[in-house]
Amino acid sequence: MMQKLSLYLSGYDYRKGTGTLRNFSEPLFMVVMDPSKAIVLARKFRQNAIVVIQDQRLSRLVFLN
Repeated sequence: MMQKLSLYLSGYDYRKGTGTLRNFSEPLFMVVMDPSKAIVLARKFRQNAIVVIQDQRLSRLVFLN
């Protein structure tokens, strides 16, 4: 699934990473993208939430319905 997502991100600046909480970890992408476009893409890949990070602002977790 991550390889398929990377095809959608080919026109964007992104980095691969890993998110970890206690004994659980999963791969992730950090992408420079408009948050509204990121939400559409996240829904396409059945994500439950995204983290939005913007310059000089607090990060926020956006839950997707």
